[in-house]
This record gives sequence, structure tokens and C-alpha cells, in this order.
Amino acid sequence: MTNHRQETRQEFTAAVSVADTDIDLVAACLQIAVEDYGALDVDAYVARIDSLAARVSDRIAEADEPFEVLHGINMVLFDEEGFGGNRVDYYDYRNSYLCDVMDRRTGNPILLCILYNEIAGRVGVRFDPIGLRGHFLLRVTSSDDSLFIDPFDRGGLLTKSECERLVARITGREMSLKREFEPVGKKSILARVLNNLKLMYLKDQESEKALAAAERIEIVSPNAWENIGDIARLQTNLGNYSAATESLTRYLELAPVGRDTSSAQAALAAIKEGIPPPSGIGE
Repeated sequence: MTNHRQETRQEFTAAVSVADTDIDLVAACLQIAVEDYGALDVDAYVARIDSLAARVSDRIAEADEPFEVLHGINMVLFDEEGFGGNRVDYYDYRNSYLCDVMDRRTGNPILLCILYNEIAGRVGVRFDPIGLRGHFLLRVTSSDDSLFIDPFDRGGLLTKSECERLVARITGREMSLKREFEPVGKKSILARVLNNLKLMYLKDQESEKALAAAERIEIVSPNAWENIGDIARLQTNLGNYSAATESLTRYLELAPVGRDTSSAQAALAAIKEGIPPPSGIGE
């Protein structure tokens, strides 16, 4: 690990090694970009979010009224600044870096939700982050019912049944979403941001970048056994057998009963015998 990566990884670890509610989500997201991109003016991006929030505040009458804040953010972020979901290249890795989302004014659902909610928080309202399968939304609760904000769709409002239909359309199948309507914490949000990056870098066969994302997922979600399986596979493919031995052992400890772990067992045995391990760990 280079000195730059080691230093930024330590900063990221320190940023998330606090109570979930105390995590500075903007700082943590920007630290993800700093590790992968290099030097970044973090303070300048924070100042830009502060400026957006100040403009929203100027346009609303009651800062403690959620729907007033919602309309103010929509006006500034989408009508005036031209932000929107990246439908042209949804799987562009830049959609998962907050700095790129702010510079390019486009991104994926979760990064747009993060930006939207950080502006709302600065104005005085926090919406509930809702991590549905295949999509990410914010929930605003009124006295009558809950509605869901979709920043990927210019802050449009959805009912619960509309959310269910949206997920069915994205995933291609209907499913029960009862548990998925529970708000998610900041560590879970960061894990999901990093998982998106990991999957995109795996798709592009960028093993070292995918491994870096997976290692940071382990920092915020240390017992995510599937991610540890990804770490072991990537370490093995990169020839880092010493680290892979530790990851394989941990994967085998955490994998649920009934999971086929034969490939991981074979890989671990091969490494211990000093022979090239088979590929496809955990697949």
C-alpha cells in the first residue's frame, strides 16, 4: 500500500470509527475520492454544499416545514443548477464519487440522495435515507402518511406502492419490501457507495481498485462475509497469498451454514501447500 493510500485509509478509518450518527457523511465520501484520485480540495466542496443550502434557505419561508424545504432544494438543485440522475451512463464510476457528482451535476441515486439530504440538514430538516433494492430514496413523513423523494428523478415524490412498482421494474420481479423501508445508517450508506464502486471496477477488471473499495467496505461493515469473500478472491488473483490466507480463513468463519464454501477451502489448502490456488472463490 502506497503512503498516500495508507494515509487516506487511516483518515477514512478515523472518520467512520465513531457513533454512526456522528459520522460526517460528506467528509467520508470525499475521503473515498481522495484515496482513489489523489489531492482534492475537500473544504471547497463542503463550502459549495454550504452555499447551496444558503440559497435554499433564502427561498423558503419555514425552515422546519419538510415540504417547504423539499421544494426549495428542488428549485436550487434541479431547476437552477441542473442536477439530475445519470441515465445516459448509469454505471459510470464517476456517479459514485461525490466530487464528480458535484462537478458534473449528475450521479447515481445514492450519491444524489446524500447531496440532497446534506443540503436539507444544513437548512434544518433531515429526511430518512431508504435503501431499496436497486434504488435509493429519501422519506419525508407528513401528518397523514409517508412520501418518498427521488433525487435521481429531480426530486419527484413517490408513494409506497409507487416505490414497490419502481423496484419491480428495476429488478424485474415483485418482492416484499417491508424491511427495506426502514431507514439505513451512515455506515450502511457508505458500504453501499463503496459496493457500487467495487462492482463497477470488477466489471472493468480493475482488480486493485475493486480491492481498495472492498477493503473500505470491511472497515465500515467488518462482518459482511460476501465482501470478505470478494477480498479473498481479489487478493488471490493479485498473488497476495499471505493476505488471502487471512481473508479466506475469516470468510470460512463467517459464511452462513449451508453456504457452499468448497472453493474457498480448496484455495486455502492450495496456498498452504504452496501451489497456485483455483479461481472463483465464493462463487
